[in-house]
Amino acid sequence: MLPLFYGALLIGAWLLVRDITGRSLASHASTRLRRRVAVVAAAGPGIAPVIYFGTRSNGGAPALSVLGVGYLLFYILFALGLLELMPSDAARFARRAGYAGLLVLGALPSWGLLYLTPFTAVAAAGLVQEDASGG
Repeated sequence: MLPLFYGALLIGAWLLVRDITGRSLASHASTRLRRRVAVVAAAGPGIAPVIYFGTRSNGGAPALSVLGVGYLLFYILFALGLLELMPSDAARFARRAGYAGLLVLGALPSWGLLYLTPFTAVAAAGLVQEDASGG
């Protein structure tokens, strides 16, 4: 079971590298759809830890609350980049930085958080640039 979750992180990391190197291109319509899917998929890891830690279901461990806030902040950064609510270069940086943060937090050794990694892998669909050539 463990390889499945870490495999999801590796897939996400691979897709992030493809985006950074400019090898992840899609049409305008496909880019919009992928980014919408990514916002929804990333909401799982972005919001679930805050709900979990905020309800004290974890026994009130304060260090884990910091992780929940971290997930939320990286999700917000990622979502702002996906929705392009800022200039293009800043949105690209926000997308990549927010996603990288979600990957790093997902790699921390915690069974509760590790279950969220498949959502993080699906969210990598939003790491795509619009193909300027129209193809």
